[in-house]
This record gives sequence, structure tokens and C-alpha cells, in this order.
Amino acid sequence: MDEKDEIGKLLEEYQKQRTQHKTNEGIRKVEQLIDFAAPEPPKPLAKEEPKPAATPEPEPEPIDEPTGELEPIAPPMPLQTQEISPQELLPSQDEEKKPEKVKKEKPDYSKKFKEYVTGKSFKRALIAVVAVVAVICLAFGISSAVSNSKSSYLKSYESKYGFSFPDGMLKEYCDYYGENRNTSGFIKIGDLALETPVFAEGKKAFPYVKSCREDCDLANYIVYLDTNELEQYYNSAEAYNNAEQYISYSNLFSNFSYKVISAFYTNTKPEDDNGYVFPYATPETMTEDSASTFVTDLQTRFLYSTGDSFSRKDRLLIISCPTDFRKDFEFVLVCKLTDATDRSTAKDNDADRIHFPQAVFDDSGKDNPYKLAHGWYPEIVTIVEKNENGEDVTKPLQLTKEDYE
Repeated sequence: MDEKDEIGKLLEEYQKQRTQHKTNEGIRKVEQLIDFAAPEPPKPLAKEEPKPAATPEPEPEPIDEPTGELEPIAPPMPLQTQEISPQELLPSQDEEKKPEKVKKEKPDYSKKFKEYVTGKSFKRALIAVVAVVAVICLAFGISSAVSNSKSSYLKSYESKYGFSFPDGMLKEYCDYYGENRNTSGFIKIGDLALETPVFAEGKKAFPYVKSCREDCDLANYIVYLDTNELEQYYNSAEAYNNAEQYISYSNLFSNFSYKVISAFYTNTKPEDDNGYVFPYATPETMTEDSASTFVTDLQTRFLYSTGDSFSRKDRLLIISCPTDFRKDFEFVLVCKLTDATDRSTAKDNDADRIHFPQAVFDDSGKDNPYKLAHGWYPEIVTIVEKNENGEDVTKPLQLTKEDYE
């Protein structure tokens, strides 16, 4: 083989290697850019600095060819390829479309308020509110007007008598109070055609009402008369059945109606009943047990039975009168607060079973079935203080013989 043939083969081999090298290089670049296994396009990659272009392989030194017929063959110029980075093939971050966020519109409260105010539901609610306010104002106005009307007449009496009158005092009693400020009540007894003011205890005037302790609530009115005329109307069942049976009493602020349920006799001196005086004159509220005992003791003393119910819950008017039945005795009429107007028919109780004071049994020479009875004294309810809710804090107080002397 001559030199030309050898040079030709060398050049041909060189061209093949050169071509193969560039083909492989291109395939590698494409493989870097495309991931054939990925089902979806790859996520954007962080931008990297472009890689420097590959340095072309050094070309072999040209072979000096012998001069002659053949011209020396210059080696082919290397192909100028532009290196493309993967980032350049993919869309840039600026060009990549970002999903647009859906902006939530802020509710227009002013618009909604206007719609509500101009709507029917608001008008209905407004009408309802106005109606309620109007009713409250009307009720308050009526209450104030009634209250003022009830008290307005007092001004004329205050001008007439020159001093203040208690609020709420009924007009029909103002002149009685103006003439005597010790007036505490007013009583009407049809049987006696008696209508008279009742005075405070201790003023040496009749009739008078026993005062209640300041630390207790009043339950019963105890009125003392200075006449024995009432006795003849209620000292027996026959007399009761022919009597009025009702008595009116007022504390000057309210009027009450009481029905007579019976009567009894009692001593005023301890020596007439084995050292005991029955303490019926108790205006204060009693404890439940004490009130029950009081009712039982009264029933054993009653001269007759009217058939009317009688319990510890009843509010009483007790009227004490002088009597000729026996010296230093009292005739006591017991009435209970009621709204009823019906009449009752009474029956006399067995005289031998009535609880009279010991002196009565001594006069008759009969044995006293109650001589061993205990000497009962009431236990009353006192108000100690007010709690944080404004309610009464109460405490029982046992009264004794000394409290009635």
C-alpha cells in the first residue's frame, strides 16, 4: 500500500470518529432534556448557571504530504455546535404561568344593612319593638298616674293640718288621722252600729290596737274595746246565729273583712288559772309549730262551733271586751280574714269540755280536765337582717311569761 492510500484511510477513519463523537454528544444532551419515563412534564427547575461550552478535542497534527500530484488535504473544520442548556429549552420562571388566585370578595355589610333596613322583616321587627316599648311606657305611665292620683289628694290634707301624711293612706281616713295622729286603724261593727278610729297602744284611748314588735311581721290585729255590749251578740250559738257575723277593719291603707268564728272567756290575772294567763294577744307571726298549737288551744276554749275552717295559716282579728261573766275576766271574739259573705249556723260546745280558767271550775265545783295542761307561750319569727339578695334572714324567738306581764 502506497503512502496516499494510507493517508486516505487515516483521514476516513478520522472523519468517522469525528462524526460518531458529535452524534453521541447530541444524544446525551437530548436525554438530559427529556425524561421519557415521566408521565407529566417536569416541575420547573431552579435556574442554573449555563455550563461552559465543551472544549473541542485537540485535532491531530497535520501530516506533511509529499509534494507531487496530490494536493495536501486540509483537515475538515470542526462543526460549530451551540450548547443549549435544559433551562433554555424549558419555559423561564417569568414566562411560566402561575395559577391565578381567586380573590374572595369581601361582603358588603353596608349594602346588606341597607337591604335589611329597607326590607319587610326589619319593618316587622321595628313595629314589634315599638309596640313593646309603647306598652311598657303606657303601663309605666298608667302606674305613675294611678300612684300620683292616689297620693295627690294628700297634699290638700297636708295643707289643711300642717304636717305630712303617710303615702298611700286612704282618703276616707285622712281627716281622722289629721285630727289625731295616733290613729292606727278603723273598725266597723254592724251589730253595735259602731264605726270608729282605732288608736295606737299606750295612748290611753279606746279602742286601741296592740302594737307589733319592730323586728317581726304582723300577722294578727288585736283590738281592745271599752264596752261589753258586743258580748251579748256572740256569747252563745243562738246569739251568733242572729248576729251580723262580719266585722270590717282597716289599717288606714287597706280595708279588710273578717268573719266571726267563735268566742271565749279568759282571765287577766295569773292566780285565776294556776299562775297562767292565756297569751292570745300575739300580733307577731309565729313559727308553724307554735301557730298550730295556738289554733288547737283556741278551739278547746271556744264556746261554740260554726263549722268554718280554721288553721294556722289564717290571719286573725281578735277583739277583747270587758265582761260581767266574772271579775277580772275578758270576753274575746275571734275573727278570720276572708272574702266570703255567707252566713254560718253555730252549735254550742259541751260546757264540761270547754277550757275555762281554773277559777270557773272552782266556782262550779267541777273537776278541771285541763288543770295539768302545759302553759303554752308562742314562739315568734324575728327578722335578724337582710341578706345580699334583700331577703329577710329570720330567727325564732321563744316568748315567756315575762313578755306578757
